Amino acid sequence: MTRPASEACAARYPVWTTVSVPEDSVRRLADALDVPATVAAILVGRGQADPEQAKSFLDPRLQAVSDPFLLPGMDRAVARLTNALRNKERIAIFGDYDVDGIAAATLLASTLRQLGGCATPFLPNRGREGYGFTPAALARCLAHCRPTLIVTADCGTGANETVALARAADCDVIVTDHHAPAPPVPGAVADLNPKRTDHADLHGLAGVGVAFKLCHGLVKHGLRTGFPISSNFDLRDALDLVALGSVADMVPLTGENRTWVRHGLACLDRTRRIGLQALVETAKLSLPLSPSDIGFGLGPRLNAAGRLGSADDALALLMTDEPAEARRLARALEAANRQRRETELRIRNEALALLERETTDLATRFGIAIANDNWEPGVIGIVASRVCRLHNRPAAIVSFLDGDSGRGSCRSIEGVDILDALRQCQSLLKAFGGHSMAAGFSIARNDWPAFCQAFNEACRDQLNGRPPVPAIAIDAWLDSLEDAGDHLYRHIGRLAPFGQDNPLPVLGFRNLTLDAPARILAGRHLKFRVRQNASVMDAIAFDAGNRALPDGPFELAARLTENNYRGRTTLQLVVQDFRTA
Repeated sequence: MTRPASEACAARYPVWTTVSVPEDSVRRLADALDVPATVAAILVGRGQADPEQAKSFLDPRLQAVSDPFLLPGMDRAVARLTNALRNKERIAIFGDYDVDGIAAATLLASTLRQLGGCATPFLPNRGREGYGFTPAALARCLAHCRPTLIVTADCGTGANETVALARAADCDVIVTDHHAPAPPVPGAVADLNPKRTDHADLHGLAGVGVAFKLCHGLVKHGLRTGFPISSNFDLRDALDLVALGSVADMVPLTGENRTWVRHGLACLDRTRRIGLQALVETAKLSLPLSPSDIGFGLGPRLNAAGRLGSADDALALLMTDEPAEARRLARALEAANRQRRETELRIRNEALALLERETTDLATRFGIAIANDNWEPGVIGIVASRVCRLHNRPAAIVSFLDGDSGRGSCRSIEGVDILDALRQCQSLLKAFGGHSMAAGFSIARNDWPAFCQAFNEACRDQLNGRPPVPAIAIDAWLDSLEDAGDHLYRHIGRLAPFGQDNPLPVLGFRNLTLDAPARILAGRHLKFRVRQNASVMDAIAFDAGNRALPDGPFELAARLTENNYRGRTTLQLVVQDFRTA
């Protein structure tokens, strides 16, 4: 996703690349869509060269989304849920404790309740019960909810033992998940996972996207068979949750995800969920909300409670109908987020210091693996992201807080599938799972030294034995600074929502000079104004306060954004890198 304050200038990019596009395709698309050539070049560079396809990209419509029954097992899942609704069975919605899982559980529980069902959302405890649909968490779920049917949300892949235990307790299970698929879980009524379909456009769905598909299938089946559905019920009202979970989980904002998030952001702006209203107010966010507001405002607050213990407050916030309770819970999540930030900063500093002591030559480390006995397991994923970004290496951060059993979180870079790297090390792991860019695992302390070596070798193999070179990709070069005006900004805005796999475009500028001396803001950021002939524009390079701008003409790689300051809105360049012309 695109941060409003980029960290890109914290380290210099030695390589600039330019997205290569055929000029004839750019001209044809610009004429067909009546857009600036710069925007046409960005579209072509992102695989939208066909005019009709590009029109759909710029104006994604809900009517164009796919049939939910394309997901294998949807018919069985819908039939079992319809039967549970008819017979007023107790249904437990077993969610993961991150934002995607909480949003998915809220969506399923609230939808089933609106359809007359008896549905109770349930979340595992990260510290006591571990990750996902575990036997320990199942035992508490059965005791608390007394269900005859459990629907998982954003978890359950590979949970064969837990599903077998549920069946032994006369409880059916429907799995909805999006993590890298194992074979369908034996004994489950259905195992809905978009990665098992032949439809590539669905492979990137978040857990909340799969949950929405299940609800869509249920409603579609109900309307077809005469199952009573209130005329006041509108499943589109749940798109605020789909946008929330999809952006927070950093799934690609392409294909159907783009449609969900585009419409879901509008739904989020007018949400009737008073918990979300309270959280927006507490986070001091202003409407309209953007993916960045979710990724760096709402998401961390909803995640904070689960990272430090129980995510129940986050779930309660999304489910509550009481304004006073919503305000109380939002304040509690704000306090938890402050504590999370302090804990993260401490662990990050300790991890970087440990890495510096252990490493004599980073060129020989293709994958970074570091561990500590006193790190909070709920925060190490964020630390792994920071270490990964800072050193441009896949990073595995492990906490042995539980003694001889460690919990690890991995984050990766382009060119290294972290899940494949863990598969190469699986003989040393108790369990693992996740995505190509982010994964988790558990490991015995005795196996840690061997894992460090095996992980480094696995990353080296994928990098072909060459240390990764950081690079910045420029979507298009502008002929003149004057071209970076309101007209271009409005057309670039049509490419939104920006996020994973659809970032805010990076533009290249040549032959710029300083219009006035640069200033250091907050001891970290470089603020300056650039000039080209008669055109001037403000620019800011975040976390680049230790760098000096070239004396002569220079080039910028920057994103065109709005700067709102004291009620005045102007365009500015958020600099990703700069270099001598």
